[in-house]
Amino acid sequence: QARRLAARTQQQGGAEPASKLSWLYRQILAREPNPRERELALEFLSNQSGSEGFSGWEQLAQILLLTNEFHFVD
Repeated sequence: QARRLAARTQQQGGAEPASKLSWLYRQILAREPNPRERELALEFLSNQSGSEGFSGWEQLAQILLLTNEFHFVD
């Protein structure tokens, strides 16, 4: 699931990391990231080197899929 979302993010999310991030958040959480989330996510992505066979985008998608916000409706 995370790999598919990451691949779609690369194809449909736009050219810039910030627009890709917005696209990914909208797909998973149905909202834009807040400024702090955006800052942290972009920092996370810039520090990832595809460790352990997963790209930074795959890892971020997995992180978002594991959030309480994704699993539970208010």
